[in-house]
Amino acid sequence: MESNLEKYQDAITHNGEVDIFLQPWWLDIVCGKGKWLAYVKEGHNNRIDGIWPVPLDKKYLGLQLSRQPAFTPILGMRIFVPDQISKNLSQEKFKNKTVAYFLSEIKKTKLSFLNQYFPQSFQKVQEFKWEGFKNEVYSRYYLDGIKNHDAVLNNFSGDIKANIKKAEKSFSISKSEDENHLFPFIQGNILDVTRFQSLLKESISRTKSKILYGYKDEQIVGGCFILLDKKKAYLLCMGVDKEHKNSGFSSLLIWEGIKFASEHLDTFDFGGSMIPGISKFMQGFSGNKLSYLRMRYYKSQITKLLFTAANKD
Repeated sequence: MESNLEKYQDAITHNGEVDIFLQPWWLDIVCGKGKWLAYVKEGHNNRIDGIWPVPLDKKYLGLQLSRQPAFTPILGMRIFVPDQISKNLSQEKFKNKTVAYFLSEIKKTKLSFLNQYFPQSFQKVQEFKWEGFKNEVYSRYYLDGIKNHDAVLNNFSGDIKANIKKAEKSFSISKSEDENHLFPFIQGNILDVTRFQSLLKESISRTKSKILYGYKDEQIVGGCFILLDKKKAYLLCMGVDKEHKNSGFSSLLIWEGIKFASEHLDTFDFGGSMIPGISKFMQGFSGNKLSYLRMRYYKSQITKLLFTAANKD
């Protein structure tokens, strides 16, 4: 008999459009092996109706937490409506039944807190609200039509174009599969160096993803990781030496990342940031806004107050 994880993997394999972030190998790295739950909804004749990966964090005060893992822009539930269900009403009933199953199962895990980002396309927000979930809409930026370099560059803000032109005189950019030099430039709440390098190495071995390093006087002064999924590229992370943060180098690095991504795909996702300065900088690339959902669940009002006060949400 197949385990839930095996069924989950089968569902991923037979539904090729599922984001890379839901792949078991990805979750094993960013969450840790055995530290995420593979929820699976089975239908008739062993058909998989839906999947939902749920990370498990270290317990806080004995309470089980589930939060969005590092370097993972999107998770969420995926529902696979069979082709033979063609009527809109029947499709909605199928989706509602699948969502109800998952929400029932998640309550059985006795999670005290859950925080997860769902894709824009998820349309069952109301059903989550009925079960006590809170949702907020966030945005990030993306570019379509990146194969047309002239059009993309012309739409950049004047500051971004000036930064690129200035930086081209001082820095060189090269593509690499060597994951060993990017970690020191990455700041914030991230994985430890071993898991970070493992994530890059596995991604590069399984896809056409690359690391871009920037050089000045033959020394690495920063870099970024461009993750290539089936439909679009992601600026998954970027870091620059403090001495060069105001040199225009960051703009050049992203521009070279866009050009690299355009060799394989036609959409570039800048990722999201709630830091106003970073968000404003990304706007300068004149990207479109992409909305996504932040779903949060607190077991009780006391849990909410506790986790909010401790900055655990």
